[in-house]
Amino acid sequence: MIKSIFVLIILYYSGKYIINHLKTLKTDNNEENDTNFWMFTYDFKHKKKDSIFDKPTQIEIKQRYEKNKLILILYAIVILGFYFLNSFISQMLIYILNY
Repeated sequence: MIKSIFVLIILYYSGKYIINHLKTLKTDNNEENDTNFWMFTYDFKHKKKDSIFDKPTQIEIKQRYEKNKLILILYAIVILGFYFLNSFISQMLIYILNY
């Protein structure tokens, strides 16, 4: 039970850190804001380019890659948090019902 509490605390604070980092990490997309920070960069519809030769720079590609990677880690943290929260609740119920 203590292991579950410890893991939940670690997951909570690491999730908060990633969320704060995602909110500050901005790409060139104007549709990104603080309410849709959890969306991948390719979920947004891109505006039409003026020319086929207008390619994103390496810095923009690196920012998008970093943001997508952090979002994937955030999703994994949420899934692990769900698992450990259910484990903690079941351990509490077993402890309560054994009395």
